[in-house]
Amino acid sequence: MAATFDPTFLFNKPTFCGTYFHAFKIFFAHWQTFMGLGLLLILVAAVIWIIIGFAFFASFFMAISSTVLPGISSSDAPSNYVGRFLLDRVLGITGASHVLAPHASRLLNKITDTSNDTTNDGFYNYDDGFFGDDGGMGNTTSVNTTNITAVLLAILPFFFLAMVLSLAATATFTGSLIRATAEAYTGVSPEFRSSLRYGWNAKWRIICFEFLFFVGVFIAYLVIVVLPVVLTGSLIAFVLLAIAYVIIYVVMVSSMTGAVPSIVIENVSTTGAFKRSWDLCKSSTCEIFCKLVVFSIGMEVIPQVISLIIMRPTYNTAHSRTGIIIDSIFSVLISGFYVVMTIVLSVVIYMGIRIVKEELTQVSFNQELALPAPDNQVNEVEASNEPIEYSV
Repeated sequence: MAATFDPTFLFNKPTFCGTYFHAFKIFFAHWQTFMGLGLLLILVAAVIWIIIGFAFFASFFMAISSTVLPGISSSDAPSNYVGRFLLDRVLGITGASHVLAPHASRLLNKITDTSNDTTNDGFYNYDDGFFGDDGGMGNTTSVNTTNITAVLLAILPFFFLAMVLSLAATATFTGSLIRATAEAYTGVSPEFRSSLRYGWNAKWRIICFEFLFFVGVFIAYLVIVVLPVVLTGSLIAFVLLAIAYVIIYVVMVSSMTGAVPSIVIENVSTTGAFKRSWDLCKSSTCEIFCKLVVFSIGMEVIPQVISLIIMRPTYNTAHSRTGIIIDSIFSVLISGFYVVMTIVLSVVIYMGIRIVKEELTQVSFNQELALPAPDNQVNEVEASNEPIEYSV
């Protein structure tokens, strides 16, 4: 791992704008590794969902063929109506006094029911799909849950598998990007495979933390907003409690900014990450929140402006298809850049807090990551303990 730039300035106390300067400086110094990890994450997630999607549809049609199609026979209706019964069988609606009623496919035809709920005329309007032909006269419909249950049981495992694989991929690449950013602080060039290895080793702790954090946020929403509103039914209470929840949510998100970086960099446990991040960030929640908001707004507005200025005019030319392709590629690159920079910024915020609170130095951080000590020039700068001035 060869050195690419002198990271000494990264260990100065960061200002508000200096945080962004550090993040972008790190990214552009190692953009090949960072963009490679970011785009690979998007590609892996897309491939996972495509494969799971094909498996889902295959399972869905197999469930229909085994539970629905065998029930469609000539005894249900004349042969020219069998195709129309497929919709009815999928929905599980059965039972009728008329050969064509009350099947859901009749809703696709011209409605001829009197809709007066007093005449059993053999035709079924939208209201009769639930209550039978006009006020329950004749045989009423019943929902056959067997077919629906069979289809759901065939589908749910694929949703669960897709979620697990997506979370594992996201956690792996998140850990990889955190490790790569941390290595940039040591003055070495992050390696693609090495970063992936560290991310892979930390994936389950990251997943468990994110799951526990989500559960905590969800329970807080139920207790603070939903439950009181259900008990009181007051609109004013709902608005006030919603505002209170937003404030609490902001504090929770801001105070947990250092949790995942501490898992990867300091090798803390899932539960230990909560305490570690709270100890680091509790006194800086407002500053952290402001930094994240400004960054998010910038990453939303700037790409849109660039796209409107450069890409949109091509839509009005004869090469509009080329413009659309270019815009799509631009959107993918921006998505990858946004994913990478969000993680890099969280690490820079985490490191800035440690530098201020714990007086973290480059030498001690290299030892923490078990990496070679910085060169003599960096050691001399550290020994002098003189801040390095830089412009933003």
